[in-house]
Amino acid sequence: DEMLCELETDKVTVEVPAPRAGVIHALCVGVDDTVRPGDVVLELDSADDVEADSLRPIESDTGAAPSTAADAAPPSNVQAPARSSDLRTATSTPAVSGRIIPAGPGARREARELGIDITEIGGSGRGGRISREDVRRHARGRITAVATAPIGVAAPQPLPDLERYGPVRREAATRIERTTAANLARAASVVPHAWVMRRIDVTALETARRALRAEQAPTDAPLTLTAVLCKAAAVLLTEMPRFNAAWDDETRTIVYREYVHVGVAVDTSLGLLVPVIRDADTMSVMAIAEQLSSLSEAAREGRLEPASMRGAGITLSNLGGLGVEMLQPVVNWPEAAIIGVGSLEQAGDTSMRMAITLGFDHRLINGADAARFLARFDKLLSAPLALAVVA
Repeated sequence: DEMLCELETDKVTVEVPAPRAGVIHALCVGVDDTVRPGDVVLELDSADDVEADSLRPIESDTGAAPSTAADAAPPSNVQAPARSSDLRTATSTPAVSGRIIPAGPGARREARELGIDITEIGGSGRGGRISREDVRRHARGRITAVATAPIGVAAPQPLPDLERYGPVRREAATRIERTTAANLARAASVVPHAWVMRRIDVTALETARRALRAEQAPTDAPLTLTAVLCKAAAVLLTEMPRFNAAWDDETRTIVYREYVHVGVAVDTSLGLLVPVIRDADTMSVMAIAEQLSSLSEAAREGRLEPASMRGAGITLSNLGGLGVEMLQPVVNWPEAAIIGVGSLEQAGDTSMRMAITLGFDHRLINGADAARFLARFDKLLSAPLALAVVA
């Protein structure tokens, strides 16, 4: 459990602990290297596994210490990568057709555990001797060969020469910005988008919410409009399960989630983050407000765990506080829909209205279903008692 390295993911930086006690005798990555799941970060042997000639430390090309290596992935701990369907059952046969396979017990054990046929590996050692690193390098090559590009993402297009029109300045995009750009490009290309919009009277809701908010203690999580909208969205996912489904393009099937998780877009100095309220259908509005406050604070401070941003069935994006009257959001694939919330507008002397836009995957949802979704959303928000009953 001693920290081996720091891994900077798309959203956060996490520490990677040692999966077992042992000796590090080879570093395979350095500071600022980019790695992917399945890549070997370092070689860690327990006392029982260490061969006599492997106790000598081997320096990496960069000379970086494992405790400071960034962008490293957790060690695979010699488990066969699940996505490498081409890896075959290993053989421990010491000779094939009379030919001796020059490999020690450690390399053979590595091949068996990774599902590699050791007779397919070319050794880099003296006399063609196969080392553990040879086995792992062969496994990485297999994984790379069967890996495919992200679904629906086109090859990067070269940017025209903008300098011909005047001076320019370049800044490196942050990881969150790069991830957001990739996700939005994928969603825009994979999901056939459509949108419907409705203006909803929220006078009674806002009057009740502000009265309850005034009674809260200063230390209580604020009862925000976003928390109320999150609860309404959760109710609708239980009533209209198609909006909580996903389209599987490979099998041409519809996958229905049997859980209700709602993502809530949060604007931070690091970029756009979407923490997820899990099992929102079983929570009261006040419980959602407390969890939303906690997750939003963690997001703004960069403490949000990657797992806290996964698994949503629908996303809520509220830009009303920034004065946006209405918006046309992009569905966060593989979700089926996204709810865009505009600002409160005064309609007459006392009434308040708000524009709600529903973006949806047209493969799963048609326009009439989307209209019924917003009609039910309107009903829940127009009458606070309706939400109180289901909460």
